[in-house]
Amino acid sequence: MELILRLKDESKLDALLTTLHRFIKTEGVDLSVESLQLTEANEANFNWAKWDEIMSRGKLRPGQLEMTEEEEIEFINQAVKETRAARRA
Repeated sequence: MELILRLKDESKLDALLTTLHRFIKTEGVDLSVESLQLTEANEANFNWAKWDEIMSRGKLRPGQLEMTEEEEIEFINQAVKETRAARRA
């Protein structure tokens, strides 16, 4: 599913993200931001520092514990094995 949000007022981005964050936590929804598109009028005035700060935040799902590097590698390896097995089946 894809959701496209068009904000005419960049100042509302914080309020939108706060609401989305609350929704993600209460509903356990998995949400990711894949891209940002700006109109030419907004691009010149866009607060890129704020966007970078938002995108640099931790990317853990609600209730998910942070993994060590070794755990992350093992998790990725396991996911690759499962994907390959599913493709062979």
